[in-house]
Amino acid sequence: MSPRISVFLPSHNKGGFAVEAARSVLEQDFTDFELWIMENSTDDGRTRKLLRKYVDLDDPRVIYEEITVPEDIRDTKAPCPWLLNRYYPLANGEIILYVSDDDLFVPGIFRAVVNHLDEHPEQDAVYFHLARTTAKVPGEGKSWRERWAGIAADAIRGENVVDCCIDGGQIAYRKHVLEAIGQPYFYEGQDAEAAHADGLHLKDVAALFPFHPLKVQGVIHRHTPVSTWTKSYD
Repeated sequence: MSPRISVFLPSHNKGGFAVEAARSVLEQDFTDFELWIMENSTDDGRTRKLLRKYVDLDDPRVIYEEITVPEDIRDTKAPCPWLLNRYYPLANGEIILYVSDDDLFVPGIFRAVVNHLDEHPEQDAVYFHLARTTAKVPGEGKSWRERWAGIAADAIRGENVVDCCIDGGQIAYRKHVLEAIGQPYFYEGQDAEAAHADGLHLKDVAALFPFHPLKVQGVIHRHTPVSTWTKSYD
C-alpha cells in the first residue's frame, strides 16, 4: 500500500545538520511515510558518510539517492528546485512535505497533519507554525522553545500568499495539488534563490488552493552558516 505521506529532503554539504533533519522525520510517531533523501553533496563525501553512519538508510521508508547535479544547473545556484521538480512526481504518498537539510520537524507534526486533513476532506493545503532559531553547529543554537521568532499559522491565506507570509517548509498538501499547478513546480531560473523558487511555488499553489491554518508547532527553521537554497551551492 502507498504511504500516507511523502517527505523530500534535498541534502547538500550540511553534514550533521542533514542527519538531524532526516532523523526528525524518522522519529515521528506517525510512521506511515516515505522519506526521499536527495543527496547531492560536493564535500568529499563528508555528508554522505555521516548520513550512512547515523541514519538507517536500510529503513524501508527511506529512499536514498546520491545525485550528481549537472554543472550548468549548479552554476545557476538552483539545484534545490531542480531536484524537487524532478523528484516530486515520484511521490507515492497522498500528502507531500519537504524539509531543508538544516531544519527540523517538531515531534508529532505528521500525525497532526494527517488527522486534520482526515477531519477536513474539503481542504487540500495546510500550514503550521514555524519557529526560527540559529545553529552554528548541529545540536546547538538557541532553543526554539525559548524564543519565538517565526511565521504563525493564523489565518486562511489565498492567492496573495508570498514567501514572507508562508515558508515552504511549513506546508503540507495533497498530491493532486501538484497535478493542478503543473510543472515546473519550483522556479529554476538564473535568479532562483529562496525568495523566488520557493515563493513563486507557494503563490502558484495558493492561487488554486487556499492554505488553511493548522495551529500547532510544526517545523524549526534553523539559520545555519549556509543556506540550503542559495549559498550552499556556490
